[in-house]
Amino acid sequence: MVDTEIGISQPESSGHDLRSVNLSAAILQSSVLAGAKLAGSVLAMTDMSLADLRRADLSSADLRGVNLERATLTGANLADARLNPVHIQSGTGHVWRANLHRARLDGANLRNADLRRVNLTDAVLAQADLRGADLQEAVLTGADLTGANLARANTTGVIGR
Repeated sequence: MVDTEIGISQPESSGHDLRSVNLSAAILQSSVLAGAKLAGSVLAMTDMSLADLRRADLSSADLRGVNLERATLTGANLADARLNPVHIQSGTGHVWRANLHRARLDGANLRNADLRRVNLTDAVLAQADLRGADLQEAVLTGADLTGANLARANTTGVIGR
């Protein structure tokens, strides 16, 4: 956007409104969705590795089996989001887990999020709000939880803490 009075170029807002859309199994690697409105969206099994989701609203989103490896979710809202595994319908009974290996979730809101069996190896969760989150059997090996609020979080069977 250019201000015609003074001729200065200003950056466009990256706050795309994608509320309640279905992007299941989409390939969104390295996408820039900072400030995007994705509340209630279905992103099950979507590859969002290396994505920029700073301050994005992913509240109540279906993120089952999502790949957010090395994604930046600093200050993002994932309250009530579902990141539990997807059960693949086959004879093998395969389970596809959400992958947040090395993701940046510092200052993120994960209140009441379903994080069962999620891979949070080496993730940054400093100052994150995890009140009431379900972390049953989550992998937190090497995760930074400095200043994170885990009040009422279910940590049964957590690996690495």
